[in-house]
Amino acid sequence: MVRFPVHTLARIRHVFFEVFMTQFRLLPCFFIACLVFTGCESKTTVTGKVTFDGTPIETGSIVFTVASGSGVPVTGEIKNGDYSLAVPNGSYKVQVMASKKFMSNPTNKSEAPVEEFRDMIPARYKGLNTELTATVDGKPINFDLKSETPKKK
Repeated sequence: MVRFPVHTLARIRHVFFEVFMTQFRLLPCFFIACLVFTGCESKTTVTGKVTFDGTPIETGSIVFTVASGSGVPVTGEIKNGDYSLAVPNGSYKVQVMASKKFMSNPTNKSEAPVEEFRDMIPARYKGLNTELTATVDGKPINFDLKSETPKKK
């Protein structure tokens, strides 16, 4: 058995404690930073269908923005009318964007038709003034967009 002088053992304990406390002192700060930057809110996966005049939107995007205007908007992809994205429960304004491929009609008969992409979603479903709203609570949310403005009674 090796015997160390008392002052050596005290020095070893002191060095060990100093290194341990220096290395792990920031651990609680790390956990707090993780909570702050990732948010403490639990997220719910929202799924649903998006149709335009009864037809599923082939490709596009959907954006959920917190109704109060605070928070970061969450964007998801629309494929064959279906979407899925993770957002915290609550009330949202919803924007939908999609374009459709058209063949242009040339003015001269010698010109060949050219593929063009045109926005197919009316302005009332896009931007910060969108008329679409949703309450996320774990249930599927479907949107049936119309090309015509609904007539007021």
